[in-house]
Amino acid sequence: MIYNIRPTVDMVFKKIFASVGNVDLLRHFLESVLGPYGYSIEHVTVKNPYNERDFRSQKMSVVDIKAEDDSGRNHQIEIQIGGSSGLVPRILFTWAGIYSKLLGRGRNYDELKPVISIWVLQGRLFARKITRHFRFRLWDTKAKQLLTDHLDIHVLQLQSRAGEPKIVDDEVRWLYFLRFGHRLDDENLPGWLDTPFIRRAMAVIKEIRESEETYEQYEARLKGERWYNTLVAVNKREKREARLKIQQARQERRQAEQERRQAEQEKRQARQEVKQLTGKLEKTEQALKSSKETVSHLSSSLNQMSSKLDQMATLLKQHGIMPPDQ
Repeated sequence: MIYNIRPTVDMVFKKIFASVGNVDLLRHFLESVLGPYGYSIEHVTVKNPYNERDFRSQKMSVVDIKAEDDSGRNHQIEIQIGGSSGLVPRILFTWAGIYSKLLGRGRNYDELKPVISIWVLQGRLFARKITRHFRFRLWDTKAKQLLTDHLDIHVLQLQSRAGEPKIVDDEVRWLYFLRFGHRLDDENLPGWLDTPFIRRAMAVIKEIRESEETYEQYEARLKGERWYNTLVAVNKREKREARLKIQQARQERRQAEQERRQAEQEKRQARQEVKQLTGKLEKTEQALKSSKETVSHLSSSLNQMSSKLDQMATLLKQHGIMPPDQ
């Protein structure tokens, strides 16, 4: 039967992995996720087990799973709706909060134990990365040296396509179940997914569907998640629109600045042209003045010559010499 119960809803996720009788499911999940990285987990103790009373409130508080394994390592597992811009700081802040609380009064730093955080995302942490499993540690990339194994953060991104994956292991089975568990038929599971642990998880989903009170709590949490998704979508849209307006305003400002610079350049060019024309005009006026002075000088010289000719003509007449006709 298909129960249409989403394992990604936090209360379902916690009921599956943090209920008192399901600790072996949590151990198997941790082993599936961390085993390929050299971890071996024989036993695990849940520090904050599932309690229905925690979900009777309509408040959408953060719900995670905190556990400790047989080696004293601490585990924090959280299901997250999407990869918002503030998720990375929140991941670090959550890890730091757990790690700092391990150091009780009178205890030494060398008594601290590793904290392993596992975040299961329904969205992508990095928009252009389709990697299923990210692991982050304190690692010197140049010296190839690990600072400490006390910080170990794993981010799991649920796939978006249904159908049998190309590579199947226990981690892939769990992630597929979390993403598509609401579509699975517990009486007709795919062969590659039909394992005792997945069947146990499907039994928890069936239990939720058959309990009226628990199912009402589930619907309330699902409604809350949908409302949260709506707010996130609206917030993203408003941020996108705001960014577009800012980009448009910046473009308009750049265009106005470019036009201002062009106008200043044209103004400077016009001033230069006026200056050049003024210089030419001054030179022309100077040449004209010089020409007038030359003409005046020539006219004066001509007058003087004419006066001398008249004087010479008078002298010639006095001596009885008639000057030639002018």
